[in-house]
Amino acid sequence: MSSQPHTSDDSQTARTDRVLQGSRLCATCLHPMAGSPIERHLSSNILFARCNECGTPSPLLEYPSAAVWIGQLQSLAAVAVLALSLIALLLQMLLGWGSVAFLLLAAPKWMVEQLFAAYRASPGTTQAYPGSADLAWLNSEVGQLALSTECDVWNAGWMMFSLVCCAAFPAIVSGMIGGVMFLRGSFMRRMLLGNLATMAVCVGWYAFRSEVATPLLPAAGGFQPSWTEVVDMHVQLPLHVIAALTLWVGALSGTWLGPTLLRLLATTVLPPRERNLVAWIWTFSGKPVPRR
Repeated sequence: MSSQPHTSDDSQTARTDRVLQGSRLCATCLHPMAGSPIERHLSSNILFARCNECGTPSPLLEYPSAAVWIGQLQSLAAVAVLALSLIALLLQMLLGWGSVAFLLLAAPKWMVEQLFAAYRASPGTTQAYPGSADLAWLNSEVGQLALSTECDVWNAGWMMFSLVCCAAFPAIVSGMIGGVMFLRGSFMRRMLLGNLATMAVCVGWYAFRSEVATPLLPAAGGFQPSWTEVVDMHVQLPLHVIAALTLWVGALSGTWLGPTLLRLLATTVLPPRERNLVAWIWTFSGKPVPRR
């Protein structure tokens, strides 16, 4: 009695009238497979679903023990995303506050040194650093000229430019965090929502600071302002404008650059086969995952 060879085609499949339910990820590209049609392998009678993204077949008996934990894992992932979003928002606000505070503290300190150097160079003035400002000299013609020259933030030269660059760095980092947080969506949506923390810093800072630029008045009631207070009264209004512009320009630039730098870093560090693990970096912006 001779046996006949098995001649059926092992590649033949038949599609059923059912689709995959529940949460399941493709083992190759991690694409969600919910809703994929279920097929049957005719030779082995095994049911499987094919990934709609990469076409990899996945047997239905591959994940029987994980289905119970999918809901808990989804809840844990949602909590983790919420916590990370709050931490990122707090970090953005701290970086924005640091940018503004650095400029408002470092610039007057440098201007005080310049103003006091001009004060010591004037004839008839004390050479020691007094605890309070010399209002008689400040209200004189020489003092007013020195105040307008040494405390002009718009013409402060390279020193002011370097302070602005230093203050812009944390603002750019804050914008980059916002740009990555709101990577999914249009460009305008990312620029707006990614800078909510910057808006909060500006509103909070200027809402709780009630000082306004006031003219220098003679001492009244024995009160003598310090040199720092004199400079603050003279430069606070233009300095606040520069600080706000630095914060907004830096944050908007970072929001625009953040996703691009993130994609460049992922392309440089990850080999092509591993980029599917972070495919959202490209797909959220409507770009294909680079294969080279």
